Amino acid sequence: MERNDFAKWASYLQTYFPRFNLLPNPEALELWYGELGDLPFDLLFAALRKWVNTERFPPSIAELRQICAEIVQGKPEELVRRKIYCVDRLAQ
Repeated sequence: MERNDFAKWASYLQTYFPRFNLLPNPEALELWYGELGDLPFDLLFAALRKWVNTERFPPSIAELRQICAEIVQGKPEELVRRKIYCVDRLAQ
């Protein structure tokens, strides 16, 4: 994933959890990018959407990677469905 795509994803993370001080500085953003930047944006966004629909607190890097693995291994159609939903929502 490109850095600008990750920055967009990070802004979504912060928007979903505004009460938390997530990625408070450029160093934190860089560290998270180092751990998650190998994942495709669509996959990571699908994982974040799945998380926010079931959890009250922000995810850890490990939890996001776990959800990504579950999506890829178990239900690839879920990623397609979420991608279509996300594209539709962004187009509104």
